[in-house]
Amino acid sequence: MTTEPSSVLEKRVQARGKCTPDGEKSKVSATNDPWFPVDLRERELEKAAHKACDGCPVKDSCRELALRMERGLPQDLIHGVLGGLAPHQRIAANKARRARSGEVAR
Repeated sequence: MTTEPSSVLEKRVQARGKCTPDGEKSKVSATNDPWFPVDLRERELEKAAHKACDGCPVKDSCRELALRMERGLPQDLIHGVLGGLAPHQRIAANKARRARSGEVAR
């Protein structure tokens, strides 16, 4: 976890992420989007997340930003691959953070 402001993380991710318009995302088609895989089984989502974000220079920043932005959101609003994590992995990571901080889940 970093203490950098979310705005700094967001600028870094948008400038250097594999999923930015000049990155890998520009190769996405209607039938192939590695950041929003069709398969919803947890293990397959984990594999897709790892593959989509493998080698991304800002994966850690993206992960931190996603966890901050999704904190407190209902689980059904958390979708796609961010920071190399599938939705269920980010939900679990935020639950663990709340538990460590003593925060009560909403």
